[in-house]
Amino acid sequence: MKPSRTMKGHILITGGAGFIGSHLADALIEKGHHVRIFDNLLPIVHGEGCERPVYLNPLAEFVRGDIRDFAQIENALEGIDAIYHLAALTGVGQSMYEIKDYVDVNISGTANLLQAVLKDRHRIKKIILSSSRAVYGEGSYRCDHCGVLFPQARTYEQLNSGEWDFRCTRCHSILNPIPTGEEKPLDPISIYGITKKVQEELFRCAGGAYRIPFVILRYFNVYG
Repeated sequence: MKPSRTMKGHILITGGAGFIGSHLADALIEKGHHVRIFDNLLPIVHGEGCERPVYLNPLAEFVRGDIRDFAQIENALEGIDAIYHLAALTGVGQSMYEIKDYVDVNISGTANLLQAVLKDRHRIKKIILSSSRAVYGEGSYRCDHCGVLFPQARTYEQLNSGEWDFRCTRCHSILNPIPTGEEKPLDPISIYGITKKVQEELFRCAGGAYRIPFVILRYFNVYG
């Protein structure tokens, strides 16, 4: 199928040079949208000296920039109707020893984006945030006697004794893991998870206050 010649909208994808973002750009362009990709091409992801990944759709506009730079993101928003916010540092383990970087990129970067949006918020029709299952922390469990429970993180005593199963805090039966639904209270157990939870709260607060439509997607394991 060839892209429509009539462009339907101007869409910004922050972090659009990544795995999800590049495929998203392909899909949007196929539907006739004009796509602008904003990405800093982090060397650990894209390699040293990368100017523009060869796999990016040739019809996508590419802007190299850092989400932490307010002027750069403000310029990238010029003429934009909708935003997919994917730019983030990812990885639970790495976040535990690169705390400042994760907070700077994921939280301060998101604040930069929202601040820039406010200047032209009447043009923005929708913002889609890429969040994560990490906001849930431990998953949901069921006790055969007491029902669905949401246990906290394992204690040091459990870990040191090699006891991996959770037990019910009421009857002490072993809990069985079950699929985690959206009703589970958010309780992240990593710096990465905390930053994604804060991103969601920033979107809810700013989006609600200024009537900017937004959608939050909590990705689980994305592969391809």
